[in-house]
Amino acid sequence: MSPQMHVPVPPFGNNFMYPDLASYVQGSTQSASLMTPMQSPVSLPVQDQDLHEKIVKQIDYYFSDENLVKDLYLRQKMDEQGWVHVTLIANFKKVLCLTDNVKLILDVMRASRAVEVMGEKMRKRNDWMRWINPSSINVESCHGNSVSNRNMVEASMVFRGQPWLK
Repeated sequence: MSPQMHVPVPPFGNNFMYPDLASYVQGSTQSASLMTPMQSPVSLPVQDQDLHEKIVKQIDYYFSDENLVKDLYLRQKMDEQGWVHVTLIANFKKVLCLTDNVKLILDVMRASRAVEVMGEKMRKRNDWMRWINPSSINVESCHGNSVSNRNMVEASMVFRGQPWLK
């Protein structure tokens, strides 16, 4: 019988949890002298750019002309300057599927070109004033048949991104 020889096997892929450790595992000795086997490398957490882009895309859609034309609920929640609290947006189903981290949502949305952030509130960046509902309109009561209710709804609606009545 011949003695068995141990052949070094290269690692399979990159360790996604510790990308800095990959060079150590693959044989580089540059950072190896600074680490012991029980230490984890010191680095910032890996940012999930894909998740950030999905959050921005979804919330940008909520504040888009295409959505605001039909989203009376969001428009009703806007204050007199178009701001809504981030917790309202964070509790929307599609955002909750992405994250429940309000701080992450605020941080990511600061990079948006369509939405601006101030404190814990956000609004459409440029033409927010077009989307404010008059405070006298109550969406739940607008389903009545009275002429005055119908006129108030028509006055507050927007048709194809333009105010219904000027």
